Amino acid sequence: MGLPIQLVAAVNKNDIIHRAIQHGDFSLGDTEKTLASAMDIQEPYNMERILWLIADGDSGKIKAMMEEFNAKKELRLPTELHKKVDYRLFN
Repeated sequence: MGLPIQLVAAVNKNDIIHRAIQHGDFSLGDTEKTLASAMDIQEPYNMERILWLIADGDSGKIKAMMEEFNAKKELRLPTELHKKVDYRLFN
């Protein structure tokens, strides 16, 4: 049982998490200051944890992905992980 709720999330022009979930594109964009400064963060500290959860705790895979992101400031989520994050969040 429980209370049925619906989660609604909003993004602004600094939409790295939205792009990662929708398109598998975890890449830095052009940062733009907005009135919602908490949403202006382009390198979210919790993304590594989210990736670890959907990779079933494969620390080696996540370490390699985060090293690639830190070096290039862009990362294309592997198809199998993108499918998992999309499925878990929207189904």
